[in-house]
Amino acid sequence: MNTYLNDLLGYKKKKTRHLFRWKVVEAYRAERVQASELEETLRIPMKELRRLNRNYFRLRLLPRASAAYYNPETAEKR
Repeated sequence: MNTYLNDLLGYKKKKTRHLFRWKVVEAYRAERVQASELEETLRIPMKELRRLNRNYFRLRLLPRASAAYYNPETAEKR
């Protein structure tokens, strides 16, 4: 079994749902774990994995892609 899957199983047993979700998506996006492995080992369906991946992009990566994240002086003032 993949060592990353063992780590993810440990997070799942700790009942830390939010942390578990982010760790699954990070491992999937970094191509450490295949979608089929996640589906059969952790029983996460492909539809759920795609939804988590979209949310990860929207909440974690997209805000960091803006110029305001790196240079607060260029941010619009409300």
